[in-house]
Amino acid sequence: MTEPSSISDDINQTLKRVPVVSDSCKDAEVIWRSIVNRQDISSYRWCSNLICSDCKGVQAYCYLHGIGCPKDPTFAYKLASEVKGSQYGLITMAKCQYGTERIQAIQLCLRAAELGLGKACYYVGKELLRGTFVPRDVVEAHKWLKHAADMEDPEALCLLANCFLEGKGVTKNISTAIDLLERAKRSGYIIAEFALLFAHSEAVKV
Repeated sequence: MTEPSSISDDINQTLKRVPVVSDSCKDAEVIWRSIVNRQDISSYRWCSNLICSDCKGVQAYCYLHGIGCPKDPTFAYKLASEVKGSQYGLITMAKCQYGTERIQAIQLCLRAAELGLGKACYYVGKELLRGTFVPRDVVEAHKWLKHAADMEDPEALCLLANCFLEGKGVTKNISTAIDLLERAKRSGYIIAEFALLFAHSEAVKV
């Protein structure tokens, strides 16, 4: 069984023929951040470069989930496979494959995480925390969730807060959990509001 710390080595073998062609497109980054924060993207314009791999990767994610366009998983997979060297293409490919090829999907997420995509760091952390398809490692999970939280990913902020509430991989600290949930709430992530109510109720018990 693969240990969490060696998953990165396996990824280089699995994906060694996948070139990193990310354009680091600022337009794609802005639209992606809006998607992550559940904001409307209808007013945004895609960059003028019609072959921008990052923009195509973000568009693939939009088609996969029906964000600002009709939901079309088949077309999403096609777009993502054309730009799987982009961090956004990688995360979309991972989500497309999660139902059938979970280990490869996790490996794709980790590759995207290594390229710096906060959402991918969140998925890797969540998988390590669950331990369903990879060996459970709460300490390693915390590291990945912190990477994602540092990039203000709201889901990662909430899951990391839960770790501090329950002492998973970290020393239990309700005050830190509340701070993390406040950050998630500021991004417009509605689940954080409900989580905050619970965290405050826990703080009263202490």
